[in-house]
Amino acid sequence: MHLNPDTAIEPEGFIQTIGIDEAIWFRFKANTDDINNVFDTSIVDTKKFTSGYKINSSTQESWWDASEKNLTGNDIKLPNVKYMRVGYLKNQDESLTVYIMWFET
Repeated sequence: MHLNPDTAIEPEGFIQTIGIDEAIWFRFKANTDDINNVFDTSIVDTKKFTSGYKINSSTQESWWDASEKNLTGNDIKLPNVKYMRVGYLKNQDESLTVYIMWFET
């Protein structure tokens, strides 16, 4: 997922499915108010993030409420035929709630 190891995160939900293709849904709180601190920006181009982004991917987990949110984010192509949908919300406590739906094809 190319997260920055120097940024503290607090996981709020994680599920992994394994089949022909692997998929992960991950929600966490990042202890920063700058999305550039969350990712390795040499791989994840956060300048392409736009407001009004929707993650149209669902899971039955109660903590995954991304499809109900108006996020800032985008679809990201990663190395080795992997992709992720990233969206985030700014919180009042100067943190971010980040949603990642990672998958391979």
